[in-house]
Amino acid sequence: MMADVKKRVALMSKYSPPTGQREGMLRLDFNENTQGCSSRVVSALGKLSAEDISRYPDYGDAGQKVADYVGVSEGNIMLTNGSDEAIKCVMDAYVSEGDEVIIPVPTFALFELYARMQTDEIVKVRYSCDMKFPKQEIISAISEKTKVIVIVNPNNPNGTAASKEDILDIVKACGNAVVLVDEAYFEFYGETCVELVRRYDNVIVTRTFSKAFGLAGLRCGYVVSCRKNILNLLKVRSPYSVSFVALRAVIGALSDVGFVEDYVREVKKSRKMLFLGLSRLGVNCFESSANFVLADFGTGAGYVWSELSRRNILTRKWDSAEMSGYLRIGAGTCDEVQRVLDALSGIFCKKEAFVFDVDGVLIDVSRSYRLAVKMTVEFFCGCRVCMDDIQEVKNIGGFNNDWDLCGKMIQDRGVWVPEEKIVEKFQEFYVKYKDNERWILSEDVIFKLDCRYRLGICSGRPREELDFALKRFGVDKYFSVVVGMEDVDEQKPSPCGIVKVLDALGCRRGYYAGDTGDDMIAAKRAGVVGIGVLLPQDKSSFLKKRLFLCGADFVVDDVNKICDVEGVM
Repeated sequence: MMADVKKRVALMSKYSPPTGQREGMLRLDFNENTQGCSSRVVSALGKLSAEDISRYPDYGDAGQKVADYVGVSEGNIMLTNGSDEAIKCVMDAYVSEGDEVIIPVPTFALFELYARMQTDEIVKVRYSCDMKFPKQEIISAISEKTKVIVIVNPNNPNGTAASKEDILDIVKACGNAVVLVDEAYFEFYGETCVELVRRYDNVIVTRTFSKAFGLAGLRCGYVVSCRKNILNLLKVRSPYSVSFVALRAVIGALSDVGFVEDYVREVKKSRKMLFLGLSRLGVNCFESSANFVLADFGTGAGYVWSELSRRNILTRKWDSAEMSGYLRIGAGTCDEVQRVLDALSGIFCKKEAFVFDVDGVLIDVSRSYRLAVKMTVEFFCGCRVCMDDIQEVKNIGGFNNDWDLCGKMIQDRGVWVPEEKIVEKFQEFYVKYKDNERWILSEDVIFKLDCRYRLGICSGRPREELDFALKRFGVDKYFSVVVGMEDVDEQKPSPCGIVKVLDALGCRRGYYAGDTGDDMIAAKRAGVVGIGVLLPQDKSSFLKKRLFLCGADFVVDDVNKICDVEGVM
């Protein structure tokens, strides 16, 4: 039997940052120190002994060092396993069922996640379109049920900051509620609310060593507050959550604050350079007080993210509707930012899209999908089917999906079979024959097109099979946007799929290469140039005429001749 999980946990979403496959890349996605940590940290870790590692950590020396750095007494400090644990401890200690937590959004997802473990009453206050701190809206949202007010200063992901006066006004207006001020990016901002801790016992400040100090992999943060709050927070913190290794690293890092100061100076220069560079490219972005800039790329955000990734530059994108058009770009060194701006200039110079159908255009499916159609129809009808029969029905139009094509051919032979049975049998045959597929488009042609166009795919294939095929042939890196069968409500000849690709690529103009009349009708309806491609197994004048009749602007007998089409190159 499986134990019943707490209902509140069952309803929560898992926080899953995309941290895989980042080694060797320019890491501008998680606001880390791109230069690593101080050499004194590495030296301190190199001196660890077997005995050090085998005993439980003692927080004393590190706690005092942190207190000295902050300018408070050691009793005002609690070390935590990253500032993540600090946030969780505040929610665990101060929030109960029915209490309200006010969170300005968008912001770091873990504030809401940890708050929801205690209460359903999350009051979200939105930043304005210009990402200004919503002080008055926060004050207006305070009620008798308010227990914690979150202020991320400067905020992530927009980088904008709240003034000390704004925060003080909130502290004065909130009664007994806790004001949690997260200062993860304090070193880059230079202003702090620590002085409020001395005057108000409901102010809690959290910080981290993950950003400016370059210790993200070791997980150490800390809380600054009055002694009473620290004692209460210690009750809910695990006694050994910060490892001995992390403590040694913190001591090493704080012995070389000059390393951080040098890096911060460089980041402030590169941050301004990034903001101005993006603005010159016509990208709407927000002036930041942190070590990143939030930029609005609109519907082309996914394309830009993909293209930067191809160039080994990692940036942060989101799947949520409210953040889907934005990328957060870290500001490392000036050289690193110049690399980003150079890459973006190259990406932006491509104004048009080149979108491909897959089956019969990029991949020869005569011995896979077509064979699966033949075998499926023969299986249910008990009669021989030739490839010309399949092409004849295909030419009628409206059967972009091979499952529907099978259903039509079976029905025409006077047999009725449930759709799910057709799909099941077709997939059984396709799995058997899929290794027969052959990639058609030469890498030389792909390279030429890639230099000039934003490349995408609109196919009627099931998305899983589509992704598998592109990876199998090693060409997935070229196509920034891929739309498969499940990604649209209507299949070709509807233009929905092509339009979706164009929107995601951030283009209004372009070309669509397909092998059927439906493809050409969809291209015309989408407002792009339609290029008909004759099938590897069918170079007939009939198919050529059919493609033109359905709206093709050009027809080529080989997809590798596509660069010879007038206007393409």
